[in-house]
Amino acid sequence: MATIIKPPESLGANLAKPGLFLEGTIEMGGAEEWQSYVGNKMKSFDIVILNPRKVSWDSS
Repeated sequence: MATIIKPPESLGANLAKPGLFLEGTIEMGGAEEWQSYVGNKMKSFDIVILNPRKVSWDSS
């Protein structure tokens, strides 16, 4: 099962697994949140998914 990591979480012991970085626009409020969709679709794979979107974003 995939491990999904979002900032500011650490990679920890997950460095030994293959990884997938969900690179692309993360403009909060302006871009579709496609990273969560892709991450959920990939959950059955034994990989680490790096999602750059923070759960809580403070634009100030």
